[in-house]
Amino acid sequence: MTAATPSQRAPDVPIPSISSPSLAANPSVSLVTDVAGARAMAPTWKALARDCDGLAFQGPDWCLAWLEAMEAAGAREDVRILAVHRAERLVALWPLAVRRLGPMRLAHSLGEPLTQYSGILIDRDEPVAQALAAVRQEILTWGDVAALELRRVRADSPLLQLPGLDAGSGSRADGAPFVRIGAPEAQRSGRTRNSLKRRVKQLEKSGPVRFERLQTAEAQVQAVRDALGLKLDWVAERGLASVGLTHPAARACLLNLAERGKLFILRLSVGERLAALEIGLLAAGRYYSFLQSYAPDFARNGPGRLIFWHLVEHGAELGIDILDFLPPAYEHKLEWASATTDVHDYILPVSSSGTLASLYLGRIKPGLKQGFERLPAGVRRQMAKYVAPLA
Repeated sequence: MTAATPSQRAPDVPIPSISSPSLAANPSVSLVTDVAGARAMAPTWKALARDCDGLAFQGPDWCLAWLEAMEAAGAREDVRILAVHRAERLVALWPLAVRRLGPMRLAHSLGEPLTQYSGILIDRDEPVAQALAAVRQEILTWGDVAALELRRVRADSPLLQLPGLDAGSGSRADGAPFVRIGAPEAQRSGRTRNSLKRRVKQLEKSGPVRFERLQTAEAQVQAVRDALGLKLDWVAERGLASVGLTHPAARACLLNLAERGKLFILRLSVGERLAALEIGLLAAGRYYSFLQSYAPDFARNGPGRLIFWHLVEHGAELGIDILDFLPPAYEHKLEWASATTDVHDYILPVSSSGTLASLYLGRIKPGLKQGFERLPAGVRRQMAKYVAPLA
């Protein structure tokens, strides 16, 4: 694993302190290993998630949708949800799963490869160090797990205080651009606004331009189908590998959320025609921009930029305080961002064989992925379905 010190350039949520006062009762850890158990604890899980500054990818809506999608796809998920209680009150929850890597087994965030951040839910009043020590001790009892693979850990995540994790040993995954809605830095320059207005006028030549938030289940389901179709066509045309969107459970997971109206979806239409779709999750005022697709016929007018402009300009009325563009920090995201939070990958061996997993995931796999990305687009298109696991 390449050593890199996380430069916490702009963590937009303070790192929880480990100096919280000790509480009378010691925390206890229970393990949930099936969908029924996860559903049973959904009410208290949801209440805990509301107190944790969003963290939508560790919340019950996202995790249960993933588990139900895995069931529907006939794919077995080795669920390991760690629930920490203190005096019978749920104070922390870490949704994990276990997968096989050759002869080894790795624990990772539930919902991988679709989950965008690794994280843990911890009650605001709970001493972070005690909760993390409790879950770490539980994981050490899992004799079948070689290592913890934590992908896309934010620089403001309490996971950086996990015992045994060297916060300076993370490989640089990327950055997560974000913008605070209404902040002075969120305002566009006059030159940029004029450019965007010209793009709108070009679209208006083909029909009235309309931005619409889709909230009914029927509209959300159709939007997910349209967005996935457009995005997968775009990925295939460029010979890219999207392990997340091509996963057997990915489509079912997003449709599950749509059927329950749990997604935030913005549609840009030109007349009656679809120009672009923005799909994400909104939790505790933080909007996670998960998937954006656009119709090729309108590509030259930058419909994706227009959607971001609309979100920044109207975010407050849409209930958005922070627009999180998610990693990777591509230029089209950085254009709108006021700052970037560093994001790193970590591999924490928990057994002797975990060192081998660390070597493959930290050094060999990234090299293979970079080699694939350097190939000509035509070659990538032929190989994409075989190398998707490297993404």
